[in-house]
Amino acid sequence: MSAQKQQAMSSISEPFTTPRVDLLESPEHLLLLMDLPGVSKEGLNIKVREGILAVVGTRQQTGESGNRLLYGEVKHGTFQREFLLSDDLLDIEQATAHLQDGVLFLTLPKQRKKRSRRIPVRAWP
Repeated sequence: MSAQKQQAMSSISEPFTTPRVDLLESPEHLLLLMDLPGVSKEGLNIKVREGILAVVGTRQQTGESGNRLLYGEVKHGTFQREFLLSDDLLDIEQATAHLQDGVLFLTLPKQRKKRSRRIPVRAWP
């Protein structure tokens, strides 16, 4: 077997690389964008537990069965990214996620700030 074919076979057995992430902020929410080409929504699991946001997924190998792979650079397998969240900043109950064109859009609304109010001091009757 040629060295090039051996390299291709070893490269497809490596684990899925860590997906790249951008984090954007607006006055109302944080928006996490994660590159997930080839990952289906069925292959994703997003959960929050004890202040940690975990995005876990699997990228399945594509192609027709019965074909012989001659060279492969596309990573397949599972991945996991975790992020520490601030409970006092974000309203996790209102979070939403959607997958479009290989990008995960995870919207994390900020907690509404409680308005302060002045309490007048009155004389005791």
